[in-house]
Amino acid sequence: MFGEALASTHASLTAEGDNRVLMVKVVKDLLTIYAKRPDYFYNGDSIKLTDKSQVFCLKTLSTIFLIVEKFKLDRLINKMASLKANGKTNYEILMFETSD
Repeated sequence: MFGEALASTHASLTAEGDNRVLMVKVVKDLLTIYAKRPDYFYNGDSIKLTDKSQVFCLKTLSTIFLIVEKFKLDRLINKMASLKANGKTNYEILMFETSD
């Protein structure tokens, strides 16, 4: 169903407004959730892939997605902190430095 979701998402995003503004809004919401509950994204449960059939397990895939999401949020937070330390405003950081 990923293909159908992506196909319909493109049309609805551009109809609702600028993609960049909407994505910044989503990321701001994710960062707010992450600041309040970092374990919401990934609580540290380890996964061990010993058999390729595990890739088809929804729980394993969900855990992998959460690990990647947490990694990307951590990386974004570090980059934003670095830019803030260099005198960039929140607007500049969100709209020009990290939105791509």
